[in-house]
Amino acid sequence: MFCPNCGKENDDSVRHCQNCGSFIPDLSILGNEETPKMSQEQPMTFSALSQDNREEFQNDTSRYQEYTMADVVAKKSHKKLIVWLVVLAAVLVLSVAAFFVVRFIINSNSLSKIKSDPTKYVFASYQTTAKNAANSMDAVRALTAGQNRQETTKTTITAGGVTQQSICAVDAQNKKFYYSTSFDTQKNANGAKFSSGMPSSFSAECYATLDRLVLNSSVDGQKADYYVDLNNLRQDAAASFMGPQGENVFHLSQENYDMAMDVYEFIYNNLKKDNDPFGLESLGKKLCEDFDKCGNVNVSSEKVTIDDVTADAFVVTHTFNNTEIIAAVVNDVKDWVKTNVNINANVNQMIDDALAKADVSQLIDQLNSSGALNNTELMFKHCINKNQELMQTEIILHKDNQGFKIVLCFGADPAHSKKSSIKIATVDSNNSEMVLQSITTANESTDAEEKMNVSYIGLLLNGSTAFTRNRTTGDFTLTNNMTLAVSGLGGSAIVPEKSKSGTPSMNFSVSGNLKVTDGSVVLSYSQPSADGSEVKVEVSVSNKAEIKELTSDNNLLKAASEELTKNFGALFGQQKMKAISPIATVNV
Repeated sequence: MFCPNCGKENDDSVRHCQNCGSFIPDLSILGNEETPKMSQEQPMTFSALSQDNREEFQNDTSRYQEYTMADVVAKKSHKKLIVWLVVLAAVLVLSVAAFFVVRFIINSNSLSKIKSDPTKYVFASYQTTAKNAANSMDAVRALTAGQNRQETTKTTITAGGVTQQSICAVDAQNKKFYYSTSFDTQKNANGAKFSSGMPSSFSAECYATLDRLVLNSSVDGQKADYYVDLNNLRQDAAASFMGPQGENVFHLSQENYDMAMDVYEFIYNNLKKDNDPFGLESLGKKLCEDFDKCGNVNVSSEKVTIDDVTADAFVVTHTFNNTEIIAAVVNDVKDWVKTNVNINANVNQMIDDALAKADVSQLIDQLNSSGALNNTELMFKHCINKNQELMQTEIILHKDNQGFKIVLCFGADPAHSKKSSIKIATVDSNNSEMVLQSITTANESTDAEEKMNVSYIGLLLNGSTAFTRNRTTGDFTLTNNMTLAVSGLGGSAIVPEKSKSGTPSMNFSVSGNLKVTDGSVVLSYSQPSADGSEVKVEVSVSNKAEIKELTSDNNLLKAASEELTKNFGALFGQQKMKAISPIATVNV
């Protein structure tokens, strides 16, 4: 008998092909003694049977469920489909389960990490949110973007016929500093100065490094310049101030002089350190530990509603209802001072005496005896999102079931929030609150325009401040419309005192220009003064240090009293130089 599948000839008694394993029906039971020859191209099918054989075959189908290859393949495909559906369902179930398991593990790890140092985590969230807020305005973003530790600020003010300018440049990377101030008095049409008794022009400059300090000045063309060699300060000052040649300008005892020099050297040596010169990082760490250890600290993961938006949050709550935190903070500050300030025996003794007077235990006893701390609880509650952004802070002080509450809110998504607010309120034992004052800032800026609005509502201030600026031209308008209010049920407004121009003192409008480029900001505006004259102001800030390096050949510490009196008398006036004679010995 031939296999209906592969055409291989098999023994008549074999029901499964020896070649491919396919089922071979027994056709002899159908009355057909001869088995037709089969091939792969012409398999035996049910339709090939006679009508009588079909009827008989249909009566006994249980024996031939796999009669043809088409039936066999169809059944196997059906089984495979079921298997794949089962596998797919299992994969989906496992995937969903894995998602929740992984999320639980990540959430648990985050909670564990926060619980190990909750206060540090809270401080980091403040930094993240502050950075987001700084990036919301072009000028702030431009000034905070630079990390080169350099800055130059120039200010020019013209008012009442006088132009005053100041420049301050800091190069922290190379430890250089420059400052200058000057004014120039204009003259009227008759050639007379506006202010009699004042010089027509004045300028003073200071250039400082860790090794040298140079001072230059000029008054109506009369110049003076001096330098101080900081590396040899003690030696030069001792030879000058304490020397036998009459240059003793200041009445200083040797003890006080040595103390002053020790203080200078302490500051000088610590400022040369690049990282944390006064151990502030260690102090900050200790204060964080105080907050974590004192009182009750709770960290949880929960859903919170902030500004009518429900969000997932890590909630860190610090609750203090005793005096341990006060003692811990004061004692850690005292230890930090003793550890980091070590100048000389006299100064150290003065510091120790001052710290001894700050007896924290005595202070706490006085507060306890007066009942000021009885039934008092202070709570800090911080809601932080998964991006470590501070969404909301609540500070609540309770005493005898009455409390005071401050709420600082940045929204459920601070990075994209258009609004932030601060609210001050009173709370009672039922957590009912009465808002005393609220201040809300709304950022309505677009790509073309910066627009900020600040609104004030409460028992102290009512009104608003609006700022709009064209990002392309830089033209801006700042408008303030505000009134003072009386705290109390009446809430009647106090009319602000009017200036000479008739404008309410708290209401104003200023227009100007604010140009912002990479690393620099230039602000210019003008406004009327109280006497009706115009005041012009221009301020520029850049992330580059414009250091003017000054030189001098005159050692200030070795200059004679007569020379100092002559030169500084031009700056301060002869009478003022005589007035400081209790401090300085001068020959006028």
